[in-house]
Amino acid sequence: MRYLGEFPVPPAGRDGPERTPVIVEIAGSSGSGKSTLLKEVLRECRERDVPAAAAEDFLMPWLSGVIRRNPTLLNLALDLRSVSEAITLRRHREFLAFAMAVIRRDTDRPATALSAYRGVLRKLSAHAALARKASHGRAVLVDEGTIHSAHYVLVHVNSAPRPRDIAAFCRLVPVPDLVIYVTAPLERVLERTFARRDPPLRGRSREEMERFIRHAHTMFDQLMSDETLSGRTLKVHTDDNDLRSYRCFARTIVDRIVGGSASAAAVASMPVRSGGGSARLVSPSSHGPLTRPHVRSAARR
Repeated sequence: MRYLGEFPVPPAGRDGPERTPVIVEIAGSSGSGKSTLLKEVLRECRERDVPAAAAEDFLMPWLSGVIRRNPTLLNLALDLRSVSEAITLRRHREFLAFAMAVIRRDTDRPATALSAYRGVLRKLSAHAALARKASHGRAVLVDEGTIHSAHYVLVHVNSAPRPRDIAAFCRLVPVPDLVIYVTAPLERVLERTFARRDPPLRGRSREEMERFIRHAHTMFDQLMSDETLSGRTLKVHTDDNDLRSYRCFARTIVDRIVGGSASAAAVASMPVRSGGGSARLVSPSSHGPLTRPHVRSAARR
């Protein structure tokens, strides 16, 4: 596994007792390892007594465990939650107009278009609620937030993502404080996605699903290379299913959350420990290696 980027300096005004939460989004294509990494980051936060929560826990603490464990019910709850944000979302009407135009142009089925637009509204409303909610410094981890809504807007079965649309998306989308971009080799992503019980585009042919996944994989790499996002993106590359590696990078991510004002030099010099394989830091601008830290065979804990 490896990562790219640095934790950005938090905006002014977030050092008081009523500051809004540090919003950390985990994004990436289906099958990249996002859910596994999110669980390990939350586990690491609990072990270190770092105040953090998943977005749904922060926004809707009253949700029952049955709803939380069912993706369909959870999405329905978030859809209902988004209704209360209708007025707030007016400030993002240019982004919503852009999203709707691209979805209508490139989606091949009306039902798919409706589902995609609902997904965009769900992510945007959650971000709007988080951005104004006082948290006394808590970090909120968002599994697939506003940046991930690019999957709804820009990824389609019959058309490859367009560079001009990616640029427009980056210009208009409201951004979190930190993006954790989880990626993996395309072959690994295809393998993991087809092994899932709920793969994307159910009811489509395997050929259509594979084309859709390939488009998503390409789009996310292009999206996270845009200068608007690259400065606040931490890239985690997962090429195996070794849980020790996920735990190693969860520790690194929590270090960035705790010390969010770390400079680029501090980020580059921080040692990375992995349970196996290799790990290295790469430069945001050149993608060349800055250092190859020592790799240990045993986990730190």
